[in-house]
Amino acid sequence: MATGAAEHSGGGATAFAETKSATTEDTDMFLSFRRHDFLADSFAPVGFVAARKHLPVDQFKHDLHGTLRVLKTELVELINNDYAQFISLSTNLVGVDSMISDLKKPLSRIQANVETVQGAIDGVIDRLETGLQKRALVRTKKAALEVFLSIHESLEKVQAVIDSSAAGSASGSSDDMDEKLLERVAIEYNQLRYLVSRGQNLAFVSNIAWRIENIKNTLVSTLSNYVRQGYTTLSVDPSNASAASSLLQTLRVFVLIDRVGDALNVFDECILGPFVDESIRADSVDLAGVSTPTGTPVAQSSNPLQDMLDRVLMFVTTRCSRIYDITTVAFKGTHYDLLANTIWTRIITAIVTKLPIIFNAGIPSIFHGNYQTAMAFVCEFERMCKSRDALRSLRNSQPYSDFMRKWQLSIYFQIRHNEIAVKFETAIAIGREPRDPIENGSLPTFGGASLQLKASVALIQALSRCWDDTVYLGSLSHRFWRFTLQLISRYSDWLHKAISDELQSGPPSKNGMGSTAQLNASAESSESISANASTSQTFLASSSSISAAGGLGGISDDAFAKQTLGFHSDMLQIRDDIMLLYTLQIAPKLPAGSTDNPILLDSLTLALDEIQSAMPELNDRIVSHFTRKCVEPLRSSVKNIPGLYRRTNKETPTKCSYFVPAIFRPLTTFVHANYERLDRRLVDDWQDAVARAVTHQYLEQVKETLASVRAIEESLKRLKKVKKATTTASAGEDALSDDDKIRLQIFLDAQQYGVELTQLGVECNSIPSYVELMQIVSAK
Repeated sequence: MATGAAEHSGGGATAFAETKSATTEDTDMFLSFRRHDFLADSFAPVGFVAARKHLPVDQFKHDLHGTLRVLKTELVELINNDYAQFISLSTNLVGVDSMISDLKKPLSRIQANVETVQGAIDGVIDRLETGLQKRALVRTKKAALEVFLSIHESLEKVQAVIDSSAAGSASGSSDDMDEKLLERVAIEYNQLRYLVSRGQNLAFVSNIAWRIENIKNTLVSTLSNYVRQGYTTLSVDPSNASAASSLLQTLRVFVLIDRVGDALNVFDECILGPFVDESIRADSVDLAGVSTPTGTPVAQSSNPLQDMLDRVLMFVTTRCSRIYDITTVAFKGTHYDLLANTIWTRIITAIVTKLPIIFNAGIPSIFHGNYQTAMAFVCEFERMCKSRDALRSLRNSQPYSDFMRKWQLSIYFQIRHNEIAVKFETAIAIGREPRDPIENGSLPTFGGASLQLKASVALIQALSRCWDDTVYLGSLSHRFWRFTLQLISRYSDWLHKAISDELQSGPPSKNGMGSTAQLNASAESSESISANASTSQTFLASSSSISAAGGLGGISDDAFAKQTLGFHSDMLQIRDDIMLLYTLQIAPKLPAGSTDNPILLDSLTLALDEIQSAMPELNDRIVSHFTRKCVEPLRSSVKNIPGLYRRTNKETPTKCSYFVPAIFRPLTTFVHANYERLDRRLVDDWQDAVARAVTHQYLEQVKETLASVRAIEESLKRLKKVKKATTTASAGEDALSDDDKIRLQIFLDAQQYGVELTQLGVECNSIPSYVELMQIVSAK
């Protein structure tokens, strides 16, 4: 029955839980909050109310009261469902107090026993820790005693060796120890240093510090005497094997006791220092004689700086070479190097301190000679290094960096830059003028001789000057290369601006003839010029090459011919000259490996292409000039044809007008006079463009003239209709009228014009304006 009651009770609880869940969900649907919000760990009344401050108070109060009523109802239902369990709860708790009292006493006794055992264990631990501390103290004292005994024993050994050496020497000095004895002393001294480092905080070590210092001084003094003798002997007689062996042994002792710096100082004092003080002096170099004012190097024997540095190199290679070989072997495994740490440092310090004026770039020619001489000295010095590590040590040393930074390379380049740029700008100002014959001597032997204009010659001279042996410095190669591109770009900009200004400011031609753009207004002319310009070579023009009369269009034929030939010749030549200059003078001076990078040649080619991009504008200018010259007689002559035949009883025309064979004479005369100096393909392009432009103008003139003739003819016909018709025909009724003669003359002129085009080398039928012209004159 109990089981059944439990099952019944469990079933009732489950049913109640389900009913409660359903009721809760139904209730929450109509409330402003959910009941499980009260069960959250973070529930706080203040926060709960604050989160719902947007609700009306009456509604919020109503929801809370409703929830309270539901909770009370659920509590009553819960008690009713589990009433039997609630009633038996008090019955089940009877006797629990006595049971707890019975358990309390034994638990208290167990606690007391545990505390007693814990106290005993803590006492044992304290005694053990005290014993261990005493043992550690004893061990420390024992170690200190052992260090003391070892130091004392080592000190006595060293002192005994030194005393025995002093007693056995003839002079009674300890400086007369032999190499083997020195090595023994050094080994004992190293042992002594190790022991002292272990007991450096002990009082007795401080008390014997003076004895250790005396031993060190004695050892270093003795070793210094030996290396001094070895240095002196080998500097005079490098082949002395005994001195070399003794020096090697002594230097190894220096390495053993970690006193290599003392050995290097001895070399500086007895060998290097005296030579440097004697050879490198402020008055030993007469800077005015290093190079000539023009930058031309003088004979090596008259270069004091070169002589001084040669003496230094000779000293290092003869008197120091054998010593350096020995130190390289002895100092192997250490960071010391005689060449980098001592020789280089002392020499460069003396040069920087005593000869600061050689770094002054105020006189660029002298500075150039000084720098070249110094860099040659540095290269020779670097070749003496025995290994890559030695070379790296030399280049990474502070004196090396200070020496390289001391040279005023930026100032030198700025001076050279201004010198070349000012001269170049001055030449550009008169660039239209033809070159002077005396300028041939200032041009490089491999280019520039055939250039015609001063501007072009000035560019080649400036580029050659940049890379001249008396100007160029390898450390500034990047700056000189950039300056080279700037010079070419400046030349290109100057020419482009000159051509552009003249195209915009050229004078208008007579009788409504406009600028180049107007003369070439026809579609076929513009397309032809653009197509031809894309395959032609470029040549340059300048604003100063245009006369005050108003540009190329307003100058005389002779002046125009000279300028055109100059531009044309320079156009064909200057690119080749610059590329030849790059191959023979620039590329060999660039840093090794840089010429393999295509970016250099690409940048140069791009700069030269920018010069050649002036070709379309220049072609327009040339075509405009010859078009105007050819159109000038054509314009007035075509309009005068009606006046030759109207009411003049002139005979019927049988040949072309006098002006037709002379239409293209300005162009053909220019071409024939300078045929050998002009590019054939470019001339063909000019002739074709001029022919198209002139034909277009000729067509317009013919149209205008025929329209005028037609208008006059119609007026005369109207007058005749008003008059009374005559009974007899006039005597000349069957002859050609004046208007017919005019049309016939125009037809003959057009035919002859086609012959002139053919003689010019232009296909007549390829010009739409000519085809239209023939259709008009044939129809009339």
